[in-house]
Amino acid sequence: MSRVYCLSLVFAVGCFAVNNSVQTPGDPKFAHMRADYDKQVEIVDGWSSKASQQIALAVAIGVFGLLVGALQGTTKAWARPLTVCLGILVSMLTLLTKTVYPADSRTLERSGLIARSKLNDLLQILDSYDAAAQPIAQIQIEAAYFAKSAEIDQIGQGMLGIDAGPTRSQPKSRGGLFEVTVVYAQSKPVRPGWVSSGTQADKLGTFFVGDAVAGSLDQAKDWSLDDAVRKAAGTLVPPKNRGSAIPEKLLTIVKGSCETVDTWFNVEKGQGTFHYFTRLRMTNELKSLDLSVLFPAPGVAACVPSRIDEGWLTHLVVGVSHLYVYLESQMKSTPDVAEVYVLAAESWPGEPLPPSATRKIGYEAFRSQVNKMSASSYAKGAVRNNKELTFVLGGKSYQVKAETHFLKRFAVVTLCPAV
Repeated sequence: MSRVYCLSLVFAVGCFAVNNSVQTPGDPKFAHMRADYDKQVEIVDGWSSKASQQIALAVAIGVFGLLVGALQGTTKAWARPLTVCLGILVSMLTLLTKTVYPADSRTLERSGLIARSKLNDLLQILDSYDAAAQPIAQIQIEAAYFAKSAEIDQIGQGMLGIDAGPTRSQPKSRGGLFEVTVVYAQSKPVRPGWVSSGTQADKLGTFFVGDAVAGSLDQAKDWSLDDAVRKAAGTLVPPKNRGSAIPEKLLTIVKGSCETVDTWFNVEKGQGTFHYFTRLRMTNELKSLDLSVLFPAPGVAACVPSRIDEGWLTHLVVGVSHLYVYLESQMKSTPDVAEVYVLAAESWPGEPLPPSATRKIGYEAFRSQVNKMSASSYAKGAVRNNKELTFVLGGKSYQVKAETHFLKRFAVVTLCPAV
C-alpha cells in the first residue's frame, strides 16, 4: 500500500512539474523573456518585502515610543540614559524609514498587488509562446510580452515620481504663512513643452511625438497617432532594411505595443482645421527584437494592397515612394474595370495626406488639382479585374492591379514595384 502511495505521489509531482514548465528554455527568444520575467518577479517581491520591513519598523517605533513615555514617569537612575538611547533609536528608525525606502508601505503594497496581476498576464503570454510557430507570430508574442512588462516598469517609476518629459508648472501666488495656487484665466491654450520636445528617451522607454492637421478633430487625432507610430517603427527598422517602406505588420505591432501618454490640440483659426499632437511611449525592449523577417527579401517586390472607395484619395507607400491612388469609377457596362489614378505624392498641389490616410474628394475637385500637375507626375489607366497594368512614374516602374466590387462601389487596389 505504501509503495502504491509513493508511486502516486511521484507521478503527481511529475505532472505538476510538467504543467508548470512554460516552455523549453533552450529557445533564445523565450530565454530572454523568461529572464525578464524572473527579474520582474524579484522586483515585485522586493516591494512586498520593503512594505513588510516598513510595517515592522513602524511597530518597533511605536513600541519604543511607548517605552520612552513610560520611563519618563520613573526616577530610577538607570531610566534617564535608557530613555535617551531609546529616543535616539526612535529618531534613527524614523529617518531610516523616510530616506531608505522608495515609498510608504501602503504605496508599496498597492503597487505590488497591481504588479502581481500583470505578472500573471506575463506568465500567460509566456505560456502562449511556441518555438515552432511562424517568426511573425513569435514577434507578436515578444512585443506583447515586453509591452506588458513595461507596465510594471512604469509602476516602479510612478513610485519614484519619475516622468521623462518637460512639464509646465502652474504659476503660484505666495503670501503670508500659506501658499495659494492660483490658476489664471488664459486667452489661449498653453502649448505643453512635450509638443516641441521631439524624441526623448530614458533607460526604460522612448517617447515620440506625432502631429497632424485635418479638417475634423477625429481625423487629426487618428493621423497624429499614425504619425507617432510611424516614427517609432522607423527606429526599429534593421540597418540592412533602412530606406525601404515600413511593413504594415510592423506598424500594427508597434501600435499595439505602445502607450499614448499625452495628447494636445489647437484650432487653426481662420483655416477651420485642427492641429493635433500625440505623445507615444515605446518600451526600449522592442529594439532588441529581430524584425528582419517582416521585411521582404532583396529582389522581392513589396506589394501594397488597399481597399479604396470610389471618389476617395489614398496615400500608399510602395518601396520608398509615396504615392496617391484615386479610384474614379467602375462603369456599369464594364463592372470588371476600374478607372485608377496613381500620383506622385510630392507633386500633389492640394492638402497633403499622411501615409495610409484617405480622404473623400469629388471628381471635379480632383480633376482641377490634377490639371495643375505635370503629365509625368501621375498616371491614369483602366485596370481590368486581376490584370496587371504597368506604368512609369518619376523614372520608376510600377504595376497596379484591381479586384473590383462594382455593387459596393469600391475596389481592392494593389501597387507593386515592377521587377
